[in-house]
Amino acid sequence: MSRKYVNSTLSKNESIVHEAKFHWTYTLGIVIYLFVGIPALSTVLIDIEMFLLWGLGALCTLGGILMWIKKHTTEIVITSDRVIYKKGFIARNTNEIALSRIEGVNLGQSVMGRMLDYGKVSCRGTGIGSLTTPTIDDPVRFRNAIQQTKEA
Repeated sequence: MSRKYVNSTLSKNESIVHEAKFHWTYTLGIVIYLFVGIPALSTVLIDIEMFLLWGLGALCTLGGILMWIKKHTTEIVITSDRVIYKKGFIARNTNEIALSRIEGVNLGQSVMGRMLDYGKVSCRGTGIGSLTTPTIDDPVRFRNAIQQTKEA
């Protein structure tokens, strides 16, 4: 993940404390989609079965490319003042909560998430604000970083 957006919005006394990353299984999904899709795209269109295979290849390749774009245009960062979640390439969506306004931090992990150490983190702000990350690597460390930075 690049931090282009986050770096452009930092204030004078604000610094990056922790950056979340997508889990390696997300990258594995991209590789699998592209590994299936690209060879299927290279089939010669002879009959309807080959057309269906080509269509499957096109969908898998497009899915892999979209997942890669999502991975490289998402920024999930804890700064000394706030939690920032930015997503999007052409259309940008950001969600930010000041650390001083966070009421609670929830962690969601499935059984497989516990075994492979991935999950989602949700932050509730005072009022109606909330922020939920996509599936990230080491969500416990991310949650702890929020709590420690908030206490500091």
